[in-house]
Amino acid sequence: MHNKDLSKLKEARLAAGYSIQQVADHLNIKKQYLVALEEGDLQVIPGEVYAEGYLKIYSKYLGVQIANLDEEPKVIPRQIKIQVGKNFKKYLSIICGMMLIITIITYRWLINNETGNDRRWSEIQTGYDTE
Repeated sequence: MHNKDLSKLKEARLAAGYSIQQVADHLNIKKQYLVALEEGDLQVIPGEVYAEGYLKIYSKYLGVQIANLDEEPKVIPRQIKIQVGKNFKKYLSIICGMMLIITIITYRWLINNETGNDRRWSEIQTGYDTE
């Protein structure tokens, strides 16, 4: 972005008859940031992302085309490395083993008590032992 492009903002604002305070109130952007945009002093605005966002909002509000404004923002992907500790692997294997043991015990219990459950159900229905 060139200062020449940014000077269009002030010209457009004055041509529209807006004060800097009116624009700041309407766009909810600090007055000092709008002045910085008009003067091309983007270092005043904390963060390049904010400067680009404020510039887009301000130029759209005034109907001003700014060069290189419609380009996609440059995003630098970060690689996130997740470290799995030794304890996690240890506990995971213990939990899997316990789940397997619980599954086997439950299965065996269901198989052994299959006939017993039928007998108990008949006792409940009739009120006495059918054998």
